[in-house]
Amino acid sequence: MISLAIVLMLAVGALADAHHHLCPDDDFGGECEFLPGQVWRGEFAKTDFRPELSGEFELVIADHDYALLTNGNQTIFWRFALKGADQVALQDLAAHPAYLACNSDVAHYSVEFGDRCSSATLVALNEPCEVRGKLLGQEDERNRSPVRLERVSCEAPEAQGEGCQLTTPVLLYGQHASVDEHTSGDAFAISIASNHAYIEVQEDGVYFGYAALAEAGDGSFVIHEVGSQEPQLACAHPGHYAWTSVPGSDETCSRHLALEMRTPDMCVDRYERLEGEVLTRIDVCKLEALRAAERQ
Repeated sequence: MISLAIVLMLAVGALADAHHHLCPDDDFGGECEFLPGQVWRGEFAKTDFRPELSGEFELVIADHDYALLTNGNQTIFWRFALKGADQVALQDLAAHPAYLACNSDVAHYSVEFGDRCSSATLVALNEPCEVRGKLLGQEDERNRSPVRLERVSCEAPEAQGEGCQLTTPVLLYGQHASVDEHTSGDAFAISIASNHAYIEVQEDGVYFGYAALAEAGDGSFVIHEVGSQEPQLACAHPGHYAWTSVPGSDETCSRHLALEMRTPDMCVDRYERLEGEVLTRIDVCKLEALRAAERQ
């Protein structure tokens, strides 16, 4: 697992190519890894512990060792970090609905990649949460079945429908305005799953939530925060926003988008970190190709 840093340099109608910022040094020297923006699919083990969580799930890899595990409209927000070339640590941080989350104990799973990095197998090594263990193949301490993940083929970013609607899953990056001419603004990332759950990774906080289309039917959406890495930072009030084209730019929303507040946001902190920010849709296909080229 890697942590990413990106420097986005915005000019009128142009955005500097920043893909080289997305490929820092490989921490473990392995041929395969979980890259931010990747989407993996697997199937929960059959269990009576959580019958509402069944069948196929989606694992969306987010920035800075976070991930979203989704099943229909249900989401568990994970800390998900490689601890070596063949082991991953995971921890429930929040969930929607909230009761789906385990406590904060950290689990460890072995990971074995295959099929030229397009598949991975997880097996529990140390799983303190019984329910999560049951879902991921641990019947008991002696009987552990592997859970197989298949990587979803990446697709180049494209707009969907009229206006600036998003095709999900998607990885978005932005950079806040600099405070002076000598320093760069902090970079941030928003990872959105197919069910519109998201993880927002800021320099000074990480936020978990989901976005629901507004009743107005104009493509705008309502943000609901369900948790944060630091619980006191989460906001209980929803926020009404929309994606718009970048002011002064001739480019379509398929690559760059701006966030626009539609009604006053009761959460001042969220307003200050999101209103008017420009984000770039990261082409995961190019990211994977650059990473593969580095290893040749």
